[in-house]
Amino acid sequence: KGISNTRPVSILRTEIPIRVESFWNEKVPGKMAADTVSHCGGSTHGQYVNSLDAVCPVTHWTAQRATWGKGHSEILEASKSIEAKLPFPLIGWHVDNGSEFMNHAFIRHFTNERFRLGFSLTRSRAYHKNDNCHVEQKNWSVVRRYLGYDRLDFQELVPLINDLYQNELYLYLNHFCRTFKLEQKIAIKSRYRRIYGSP
Repeated sequence: KGISNTRPVSILRTEIPIRVESFWNEKVPGKMAADTVSHCGGSTHGQYVNSLDAVCPVTHWTAQRATWGKGHSEILEASKSIEAKLPFPLIGWHVDNGSEFMNHAFIRHFTNERFRLGFSLTRSRAYHKNDNCHVEQKNWSVVRRYLGYDRLDFQELVPLINDLYQNELYLYLNHFCRTFKLEQKIAIKSRYRRIYGSP
């Protein structure tokens, strides 16, 4: 299993508001939840490939990009690349508290001009993975399922993985795979019965 590689940053937390319940109740597509997945193989020593994973909770549209390291410039460029291929306008990012998102470059790009247009940049509560549950689920069902838990520490792999993410997987996951939304959860004694809507 993978290990958590999120390093909390406190200096910029006040600039990005916390949003939990209301984010997932949106009916309009365009607000993407994002997270990073480390392909470190159990050791965070040195440089290795990371994946930026993003999903729209309304439509379940998903997109991924590979980066070399988890620096703010790489994550920002990957975010711009994801936005450029979306079939709907991006109207919000919901991120965790990692330093790859909590930095001046990321905040400046997504708040300066867009703030007047109703764009929202929000974050989860620290140490609450369920605040970002939709993208956490995609971390396993997409990133880990196709790339596994091995250590990927060759920079030459980044363009190859991005080619897979942007072409084959992007089309396959968003056009040919059905997704179901949980509509109701009923408690029956000590178990739960989950009822899903139409795909």
